[in-house]
Amino acid sequence: MTTRKKAEPEAPLYPVHSVANALALLRMLRDRPNLRVVEVSRDLHISPSTAHRLLSMFVLEGFLRQEGRRAVYTIGPVLVDIATSIFGQLTIESAIRPHLMDLVGKINETAHVCVLSGGNVTFLDCVESSHGIRAVSRVGRSIPAYATASGKALLAELSVRDIENLFPHEDLKRLTRKTLQTRSSLLAELRRIRERGYATNAEESELDFAAFACVVRDAAGLARASIVIAGPTSRLKRYEAGSVAGALKSACAAASAGLSQGAPTVP
Repeated sequence: MTTRKKAEPEAPLYPVHSVANALALLRMLRDRPNLRVVEVSRDLHISPSTAHRLLSMFVLEGFLRQEGRRAVYTIGPVLVDIATSIFGQLTIESAIRPHLMDLVGKINETAHVCVLSGGNVTFLDCVESSHGIRAVSRVGRSIPAYATASGKALLAELSVRDIENLFPHEDLKRLTRKTLQTRSSLLAELRRIRERGYATNAEESELDFAAFACVVRDAAGLARASIVIAGPTSRLKRYEAGSVAGALKSACAAASAGLSQGAPTVP
């Protein structure tokens, strides 16, 4: 039996040298905490003036900061924020994964772990159902939070002012004919979600599919993610909503305990 070697990614036909230099500069930060113009000029084979402009742009965008008046550059707040966010997502995935698998084992419908990204919800992890017809993985996708159970569960944790900032217009873009059409209807839906403790999606992001979701909290009680279980509407209708919601709430409670005890939270 032979295995095929994975093809290496091809270089672009027209590489953007300024972007290549910026990426090379990021790789330099991996190996050394401080950078100087002369080092960047030497290692990237660019002139000192070009190196200075590159470093200055990184400082302007917050990726680097300059130490006092010295020509020494160190990691800036934006890079710290990116690293913290990535670490937090990996922590969330590893903490919730076992509970996601357990939930799918009980319900046999596809489950995802999601986080809020502005007005969108991003799918981080997935365990698929074994059914031939099922909700498929959306890992890596971001879609409007108001059109999903996972997103609405997380939006329900926010204030009215937060919702107004995320969705400044009254009209909402529809993904299907059943998507919520206005911010007012979204606010009313979020009140219902807070009362019952879980969110639903009745063909609002994709026709013929439905979903239930609730949040996972950290040690401080803050919602860090949501777990959503989804499947064909015809099959989910056969479940008693209370039983699905009950299994989902139990999974989220167990995942919350695991996130609080087993991994540090990210501020």
